[in-house]
This record gives sequence, structure tokens and C-alpha cells, in this order.
Amino acid sequence: ASNAELLQKTRDLKEANSKVEKANRTKSAFLANMSHELRTPMNAILGFAELLLSNRENNLTERQQRNVGTIHRNAGNLLELINELLDLSKIEAGRMETLSERFEIQEVIQESLVVAEPLLRGKPVDVKVTYSDEHLVVETDRAKVVQTVVNLLSNAAKFTERGRVDI
Repeated sequence: ASNAELLQKTRDLKEANSKVEKANRTKSAFLANMSHELRTPMNAILGFAELLLSNRENNLTERQQRNVGTIHRNAGNLLELINELLDLSKIEAGRMETLSERFEIQEVIQESLVVAEPLLRGKPVDVKVTYSDEHLVVETDRAKVVQTVVNLLSNAAKFTERGRVDI
């Protein structure tokens, strides 16, 4: 290859790299803007759910309170997912942070089951949970474990028409 050909290839590669960097910046800006736009109404949903949970007028039945609690938990989980959108750009930039805390894995499984329960309602699907250690304590990012377990349960609910889901 001649010098002229090498120079042209170098210019082409620089131009392609510039386009990729611009697309990446555009994607990151889109994720940041979109997550901000979604966060505002989600915070409003959480706020109204909290107001209902307070049941100041004592006019909600126990079932209604449980349902509002489910709405509140799911809205909180959705807010976490929205925040994860922002984390994508942090991961790409090498700035992802994790929070480490100690917790019993059983708590996360139970919390995740409550979140996924509406997805299984009305389906002939049993969920069986087996613990090798009922009080297993782990130290990691709790929110990311919850997100992972909820995602697995959501997929199991979506793709299991009948039968059993084992955890």
C-alpha cells in the first residue's frame, strides 16, 4: 500500500471513530433526558401511593392497603430501573458505583416474589422456594440483586404457562 492509501485509510478511520463517539454522546444524552422525564411522573406515583398508604381517613380495606403497597413497591422498582438507564452511560464511562451492604438473601427473594406475584396471578403456576441456608447473609449491592431476581421471576412468569417455577 502506498503512503497516499495509508493516509486515506487513516483519515477514514478517524472519521468513522468521530461518528461513533458522536453517536455514543447522543445516546448518553438521550438516556439521561429520557430517564429524567420518566422519573418525574414515577416520583408522583410513589408520592400518591405513600399518601394512600398512610390511610389517614381509615377508609381503605386491608386488601386495598396491600394493593397500594404493591403499587408502591412496583413503582419503586420501576424507578430503580429508570435509574439503571443512567447507569448504562456510567458503565460505559467506567464510573459505575455499587453499594455494598449485608442482608439476608431470603429477604430479597420474598420481596421479589411480592413484586412478581401479580404476573403469576390467574396462571396455573406454582412457585417453590428452597433455601440451602434460610439465613444466608450476603454482602453486595442489594438493589442490583433485587433487580436481577425480579427480572428472572418476570421472565419465568412470562414464559411459564403452567407448571412450577423453582427458586
